[in-house]
Amino acid sequence: MISFRFEEIKSGWCCITFRSEEIETEISVSYLTDFMNDLILSTAILLEGSESEVIKCYYEPGQYILSFNKVIDQLTLSIDETRSTGNINIYKGTEQIKKFGRLLLREIERIKNELGIIQYNKNWKYEYPENAIERLRKAIKE
Repeated sequence: MISFRFEEIKSGWCCITFRSEEIETEISVSYLTDFMNDLILSTAILLEGSESEVIKCYYEPGQYILSFNKVIDQLTLSIDETRSTGNINIYKGTEQIKKFGRLLLREIERIKNELGIIQYNKNWKYEYPENAIERLRKAIKE
């Protein structure tokens, strides 16, 4: 099981809590990359047939690496934190890929309803990812 929630988006930072049966992990990523768009697009690409995707996102002074691997319809998400001493795994969970995609859509819609598009753009420093969301919706339906 994978669940997650966007806890806060403000001042170019996004806090996300990931949960599985065994662990709960919160990461806070900066606007140095458009993590929200990257997460939505990577999920769509996996649903369209890719077997793996990697997202790199940053915090001060390190980096998170989200690795997605798909076997048939099962998605495994692993999050590693890069530190000066090396990488350490901080999260691992498994879920059906379509269920993960639907959860992502619900979360991004919740953020849109709570903040509105204008405030989202201001808080996150990137445009609301409408094109990526449409691609994900289409990929879930196929």
